[in-house]
Amino acid sequence: MSLTLTPTDLVLVTGANGHLASHIADHLLRLPNRPRIRVGKLEIVRVVDVAEKDAFGEAVKEVTHIIHVASPTIVTSTDVANELLKSAMQSTIGILKEVSKTPSVKAVVLTCSFGAVCDLSRGWRPGYECTADDWNPMRFEQAVAPDLDLSRFLPQWQPLVPYCASKGLAERAAWDFMSSRCMCGRSCAPRRMGSYSEIADIVRRNFPSLNPSTEQQNAPRFTVDATPVLSALGLGTYRSIEQTIVETVRQWLRRRF
Repeated sequence: MSLTLTPTDLVLVTGANGHLASHIADHLLRLPNRPRIRVGKLEIVRVVDVAEKDAFGEAVKEVTHIIHVASPTIVTSTDVANELLKSAMQSTIGILKEVSKTPSVKAVVLTCSFGAVCDLSRGWRPGYECTADDWNPMRFEQAVAPDLDLSRFLPQWQPLVPYCASKGLAERAAWDFMSSRCMCGRSCAPRRMGSYSEIADIVRRNFPSLNPSTEQQNAPRFTVDATPVLSALGLGTYRSIEQTIVETVRQWLRRRF
């Protein structure tokens, strides 16, 4: 699926006050045939609580494309059921319900995270490659259980268990809703990034004047097959990890100095 936007299109980017969505909005505003963007720079629609019924009703009016990024990112929640799980699920279902009632919408992108596909209870799983067919297996009842045994997870992951569960549950809720409404969709796993050592080597090679550390960090990492994204989104190839890191550091240097 190749997507072309025109100046007459109206794109809704939810959560545009957040890190990822703000970059998406910025990219859209830089397109040669720039569409109208319903975010902070051009049109603002304030959604007080994305989990409320009809929260996106006003925002979706006349929209042709939607990129839904808004989702709770809370690591130390005191109310996992409402602040994380229900909020993530209801905001996703809420936007899809509005889509089903809005004929002007041509396409919707629901962003997610690796938390939806990884099974943290299995550790790093060396040699295993995650795909879009993998799921975080944690159910709602497990995530909110007061006796949830976090000792099954690596210590550094324990605070992230409820958050990752919210991503998996929201993703499942989206697919269940689309199936019930006969809506078509494509699932794409996130792309892998380089290891700490790989990234450090790229910085040393391209920015020697920064005098980067020579310390080697051989931390394990997950492997993800994200090649289906290329055909699903009509892309050619990914930028290489080296190009991605070099461009990131150059941008940081321009803004830092």
